[in-house]
Amino acid sequence: MLFCKRIKTPLMTSRLAFLIFLTSLIYCLSCVNSPVFSYDSLREQASEYRNKGFEAQIKGDNRTAATFYKKAIEIDPTYSIAYNDLGIVYEKLDLPFDAEEMYKLAIELDPHYLAAYTNLALFYEKRKDYQQAARLWSRRIELGEPTDPWTIKAKEHLENLAKTDKNIYKIYEQTETLSIIDDVKGKKQDIKDSNQLAAEVYFQRGKELYEQGQYIQALRQLHRASNLDPRNKEIEDLLIQTQKRALLMP
Repeated sequence: MLFCKRIKTPLMTSRLAFLIFLTSLIYCLSCVNSPVFSYDSLREQASEYRNKGFEAQIKGDNRTAATFYKKAIEIDPTYSIAYNDLGIVYEKLDLPFDAEEMYKLAIELDPHYLAAYTNLALFYEKRKDYQQAARLWSRRIELGEPTDPWTIKAKEHLENLAKTDKNIYKIYEQTETLSIIDDVKGKKQDIKDSNQLAAEVYFQRGKELYEQGQYIQALRQLHRASNLDPRNKEIEDLLIQTQKRALLMP
């Protein structure tokens, strides 16, 4: 059986719980003062300040942008986009600790907000914290659509980092395995047994290595596949073919 440990979504922290509580309190108080006032109107106000901040940021006025982004967060403390934007501005203002905090909050508030994973991964790369960056790139790949340009870039970043450290290579290999499993599940709905699924993953890896001419590495993957699914004729045929090619190697 193949065991793959996924990177877990961050659990709700006391800080995040407080932000949600604060937003709920603001909403309740606004309803008491004005029954027609709703959370939607709060978000609309926050969005207006966020847009003003973005305009200032485009013009290169990062301090003004930060002021508007902070105002947006004051109005709506759960506005993950504004936290991410503020993180970018803090980086430009050379406030790395504040930038890191903002990116993390954006992810805590919205664990599926892809831009925050990208920005935080790039942030850690700049600071040579490659393991942290690798974990975030892995999560970005897991959450993103395969054809998304930034998912593709995330794979490139993770692959490059994997060449520098054996622990990062494990993260890369795990991410690749999960991607292959998802692909196999999508293409072969009839595979239900976990050993068969694992065998298909190793077979796909072996096939790729065979096509690249890396016959010794391919054999390792194909032997694993064969052990897990010994009756699979497709695996057996490629294994025999790979063995012949490997024997012909100088």
